[in-house]
Amino acid sequence: MSELFQTVLDSFLEKGWPVRQHQSLPVLQMAYETDNGVWDCYVQVEDQRKQVLAYSVLPERVPEARRAAMAEFLTRANFGLVIGNFELDFADGELRYKAGLDVGQDELSVEQVNALVKAVLDAMDDHLPGIRQVQQGSATPEAALQAVHRTLASTDFHF
Repeated sequence: MSELFQTVLDSFLEKGWPVRQHQSLPVLQMAYETDNGVWDCYVQVEDQRKQVLAYSVLPERVPEARRAAMAEFLTRANFGLVIGNFELDFADGELRYKAGLDVGQDELSVEQVNALVKAVLDAMDDHLPGIRQVQQGSATPEAALQAVHRTLASTDFHF
């Protein structure tokens, strides 16, 4: 087990999260649930590149008929995001949020892993109500994102 992977694993264990390790790849997976929904979080270690990637992946696929509208919503949501981005696979409708760290010559810390995972979990949680509206066709992409932004603006921000 590489040092990078061990640090990622230590982060999950420290949080007490029930984590599963992929059989052959340096990938950890856990289910995550909030009031807004349930999805999977994956953290992948790329030892050769000294990179760590984290993903929030929705379990259900975006129906083909809703993919263009979802792509618009995600493009609008991505504009201005500081860490990470939403992705939509047009071939199968997979929707995910991705963020990564390039460790370079530095050592990876548990705190960095925690911040990376928090970024992908929070972004998905924040945008999931809008994603659901667009997926169901109950709001335009622009209106759904405006509702997300109103909700985020009204939420108390704590450090």
